[in-house]
Amino acid sequence: MKTMPHEVSERLPRPLVTVACEFCGSTEGQLLSGPLTDHELADELPPAFRLLSFRFVRCADCGLVYLRERPDAEDVEVYYPDNYKCFQSYHERGFIMKQLAQIVTRGKLRQIARLMPPGNDTLLDYGCGSGTWLALLKEQGCTFRMIGTDIIGGPLQSLRRRGIEAYQCDETTLQRHVKPGSVGAVHLFHVIEHLPNASGVLESIRDVLVPGGVLIGQTPNVESLGRRFWGDLWNQWHAPQHLVLFSDDTLKRHAGKAGFEVVKISSSISGATQWALSFLHRWARFRGRPFRHIHEPMYPPLILAAIPVAIVEAVFSRTCHMDFVLRKPGN
Repeated sequence: MKTMPHEVSERLPRPLVTVACEFCGSTEGQLLSGPLTDHELADELPPAFRLLSFRFVRCADCGLVYLRERPDAEDVEVYYPDNYKCFQSYHERGFIMKQLAQIVTRGKLRQIARLMPPGNDTLLDYGCGSGTWLALLKEQGCTFRMIGTDIIGGPLQSLRRRGIEAYQCDETTLQRHVKPGSVGAVHLFHVIEHLPNASGVLESIRDVLVPGGVLIGQTPNVESLGRRFWGDLWNQWHAPQHLVLFSDDTLKRHAGKAGFEVVKISSSISGATQWALSFLHRWARFRGRPFRHIHEPMYPPLILAAIPVAIVEAVFSRTCHMDFVLRKPGN
């Protein structure tokens, strides 16, 4: 059995921090979820952290869904260990995951090339983690100048070893490394839901984009059929790493507040991953065993099985993931 260092196993969490809605400042909200615990890191967290539970609320004034009681800033690092799922390469996740990632990467590359403003060739991956997507883009022949940034520095080392620029920074220090008005396209893939200050990050991204530059991203959709079907077992609650969950409407309002034009918001078939994981979570609970998240052996084939479900979901409702393209207005 894996043992934790003494100083880690004995670490105690600081008191949870209660926050208001980051969009409108309201403190009034209605509970949207039951008590949620971090099942993904159950074996990695110090014992005292495993006892913590979290609830999402819907702001009574603007409708934003957010985690009202959340970890203190000093404890955030506990929830992002070196083996955190988003830091793991798709090459390490088996044949099916590798093939799916390559298909998605080719689509990303075509989209970025189509939307990159003329005369610019700089792509910024904000919140890149270990640089998984930048590395895949490079393997697919991407010739853009690529830059990766993240608030956690350790995983960036693998990106630098590949010869890709990588900087540890947040929205307040981004411009120390990336000049204002210098970036043609920003990739924001499953990042915005992790941010305590999503509005501020969007404004910082807008500032480094050239006029006409684009922000291309994906985030969970809290109004999806999957969330309604699975309830508290919906995988994309992902508390406490996820701090805010958007709908089409709340994302549009955030984009407008930050000075972006909304080019497109659409459902993504990649939401099939969340049907697969939510089912596996329920199955693990039924069997009385730990939920192993992306390490569940049946996860890759269940993604394939869930694709038709996501297609039907997209036709009649919203999928668990929404793609978005935002543009900085031109001169």
